[in-house]
Amino acid sequence: MRSLLILPFALLILGGCNNVETKILKELKKIENTVRPLAELMKSNQEPTPEPEVVTNIWWAEQGWTEQEREWFWHIPQGTQIMPYDWFVALERPKNEGEGLFIEQDYMMRFGFIPSQKTEQNPDNLPIGFVKDARFVNPMNGEKVTMAGITCAACHTGQINYNGEGLVIDGGPAMTNVTLFQDKVSVALFETLLPSRRFLRFAKRVLKDEYSLINAIKLLKEVKQFAEKNGQLTTEMINRHLNLVKEGFGRVDALSRIGNVVFGAEIDFENLRAISAPVSYPPLWTVPWFDWAQYNGSIRQPMVRNVGEALGVQAPVNLTATDKEQLFNSSVHVDNLHEIENLLAGDKRLSGLQAPKWPTKMLGPINDNLKQQGQKLYEEHCQKCHLPPVDSKTIMQDRYWEEPNKYGKRYLITHNIDLNVIGTDPAEVFDFYERQAETKGLGLGEIFANRGLQVVTEAVANKWYDENDISPEKRIEMNGDRENIVLSPLKYRARPLNGVWSTPPYLHNGSVPNLYELLSPWEERSKQFYVGSKEFEPEKVGFVNTQFTGAFLMDTTLAGNTNTGHEFNDAEEVKKKDNNVERKGIIGPKLTEKERKALIEYLKTL
Repeated sequence: MRSLLILPFALLILGGCNNVETKILKELKKIENTVRPLAELMKSNQEPTPEPEVVTNIWWAEQGWTEQEREWFWHIPQGTQIMPYDWFVALERPKNEGEGLFIEQDYMMRFGFIPSQKTEQNPDNLPIGFVKDARFVNPMNGEKVTMAGITCAACHTGQINYNGEGLVIDGGPAMTNVTLFQDKVSVALFETLLPSRRFLRFAKRVLKDEYSLINAIKLLKEVKQFAEKNGQLTTEMINRHLNLVKEGFGRVDALSRIGNVVFGAEIDFENLRAISAPVSYPPLWTVPWFDWAQYNGSIRQPMVRNVGEALGVQAPVNLTATDKEQLFNSSVHVDNLHEIENLLAGDKRLSGLQAPKWPTKMLGPINDNLKQQGQKLYEEHCQKCHLPPVDSKTIMQDRYWEEPNKYGKRYLITHNIDLNVIGTDPAEVFDFYERQAETKGLGLGEIFANRGLQVVTEAVANKWYDENDISPEKRIEMNGDRENIVLSPLKYRARPLNGVWSTPPYLHNGSVPNLYELLSPWEERSKQFYVGSKEFEPEKVGFVNTQFTGAFLMDTTLAGNTNTGHEFNDAEEVKKKDNNVERKGIIGPKLTEKERKALIEYLKTL
């Protein structure tokens, strides 16, 4: 009898659930004509994701950080936004990518992200480079939101694999495809808004015990508004045909993307410019001690560099407010950027994060005879531009350091090499040199990119300083004891080569797969090769060239991808062969096979 009484109540509850779901599905149907074209447009710009690359054993390079410092760096927020955190951990993968949540380890590894571990700082076991940011404040309305964001470590934590083992390298260039990740996130979010049970599952994960018709429809409206707003930049880039050169794994057109976010998405889409000069993620060790940062040696001050980077990876800033009090409000965590810089720099010259040492147990021993021969070649052909080894006594000589600035600080003098001398692909340099933007409400008129970046990043930092009552002395310290100078030189910077063995592919645009080809004549360099695998090739020092589903084909015949310059060759012989035209970028004599191997052996030890 009791079961007969319970049955009507059960049916009533089930009927109520079905009624709620039916009404939600009707709401989804109402917006389908708006959402579906956007979802299809996002999908049109996509590559497939590769299968995750798995190793049986993984370990970490010894680079002077404690385990606590390492994990802090992996998951410290800088104020960027992917989407509200509860949405991100509830989001399913794009429909054509299989079943499961987006954040699951096997799926995130497809983009090259490195698994982390579950901690208080990382409660949902997200990969290295992702964060739950409880301090995020929307600069447009002042609303506090717990946000999923990307950290510095997403692009600056490397990994090399060899025979089933993996070595994680803090501050190294990541073999990640962040652009593909962002595109897939957009597709997954728009597909969540299509009329199917996908949104119902999403809403139940997000709302949990507060799941109801009213709350689900409220969530639906919020997701739609967010997806459309944050999809505008991608939509404009696709519709304007501005994705000219694919970035792929391990690269991003950093300066163009910063400009497109700051001057395009935040001010006027007419300021958008093409993605045409991707560059490899640079290693971070030693950088805080350089006189100038960026591949083109354009930025003097660490805070400007770091604020610009945060803005470029979607830390929103208010550049359109009519209320001047709201202008330059941003979500950027200036204090965290300062702490990150301090951790990288250390408290003594050239301390802080160290370059990784060649792992002999994993990759084999160093040949001492070859190394000694290579050292002589380095001193003869490389040291003039790339400086003595940073772990040598020589590098501490005064001639390698600037005179103390007005704050009493000295920085390592790096050499910026003229384009006509180095001969490498000029796209990044010219894009930044030529770019202009209309600043609209900022009142600066049309300005060049270097000036615009200088003004906006300084204003963002100063806004944070003002709101947090930071003293003038502390501001100078947080700015890295350096003036805010942003140039646009037609040059590329030569950096010290400590850890160079762990940073393939080579040249600023990643157009040369290994050190052996970098030391070879241009004609002997690969015109095409595949990027995406972390499997290392220790003899030539680079990643293996393997074709697989989702691999990125690096085509060096395309502008922005060219692999010319920084060449060791017989200049006179080349000139005769090239109809008496002098080839740019021949910086040293043609090296024999033995000399190349010797120089590589020495470079492994830096």
